[in-house]
Amino acid sequence: MRTESLTDIAYRHFVESVKDYAIYMLNIDGTVATWNEGALRAKGYLREEIVGQSFGVFYSEAEQKNGLPERNLNIALKTREV
Repeated sequence: MRTESLTDIAYRHFVESVKDYAIYMLNIDGTVATWNEGALRAKGYLREEIVGQSFGVFYSEAEQKNGLPERNLNIALKTREV
């Protein structure tokens, strides 16, 4: 098991406490990995509700049907940019 460094722990606590900006990370499969207070305010999902879910829920039904979440995820994986 990997042990988190103090820097990693401090960073995680800092990000989680930010309230004015939505900050979250995705796993490479597009599932939500982290969720902060700002994301809760912006999107309305509690951390317990959204972590582990597909980021596709942030897209409209039409965008989901057209495969936009998957295309955007593939672009982000290839370019390493969001």
